[in-house]
Amino acid sequence: METKVYSVSKDIALKILSDEIIKRKGEAKIYEPSMFDLKLEGTVLIVKGDNEIFSLEILKGLELIKDTKKILEKIEEQNESSASGVGMLFG
Repeated sequence: METKVYSVSKDIALKILSDEIIKRKGEAKIYEPSMFDLKLEGTVLIVKGDNEIFSLEILKGLELIKDTKKILEKIEEQNESSASGVGMLFG
């Protein structure tokens, strides 16, 4: 499964999130750019899926964010931090 990170307007991000094929065969999430210390207009859209997902017309021509690794690492750090916080609450 491949992961791509895009910079898109909120309207486009919401259309992609509601796309039936992406919902069934992939995954899409939106984040605020400030979460990653990025100065972008719009939102950060992360899409996971196979080649079929990335060949969809709705994803063609979108602006890819080059520093995908940094963004994915930041999300992983936050997930781990949240998980340890929950463990402390219910541990």
